[in-house]
Amino acid sequence: MTIAVGKQTDPIIHQHQDNWQEIQTILHWQHIIGRDAHCLARLYTQNQCAIVILTELRSNAPGRDVGLDVCGAAKALLKTFELQLDMVTWIIHYGKFSYYEGSEREEFCQVSIHLHDGQCTSTFADDKTTLQTSVHRLLPINQLDAVPQVLQHLGWNQEYQK
Repeated sequence: MTIAVGKQTDPIIHQHQDNWQEIQTILHWQHIIGRDAHCLARLYTQNQCAIVILTELRSNAPGRDVGLDVCGAAKALLKTFELQLDMVTWIIHYGKFSYYEGSEREEFCQVSIHLHDGQCTSTFADDKTTLQTSVHRLLPINQLDAVPQVLQHLGWNQEYQK
């Protein structure tokens, strides 16, 4: 896999057993409202398959949530990491790091993304609780690193920057 970093934050790459690779980065894209947006992106790749966790960050400007423009974020990630859409499991992740008034509870929501004739649609799964308890079974690691820890390693300031 070739990584075309461009405007993205330099990724951190970890090798795991069974040929899994973990990539952590701050993903930047042009939000559907026409402004810059970003989120924490964690990719777990093996061969041509990937699990992608896009984490909403409170450093994003109001109204530029990843959940409001999953397609924009997905397109930016697919282009940056040269992935094929049909081989990706997409998960949106929220928690106390997502909003200033955020809940202590973390939520994971699986999203189906479809591209057809240049048009993108996304559909959120109905049951966040089931995915929250099973997300770790999808991953090649025992648990996700804490978001503040990953952001610190990436050198990212979690506070909103105007």
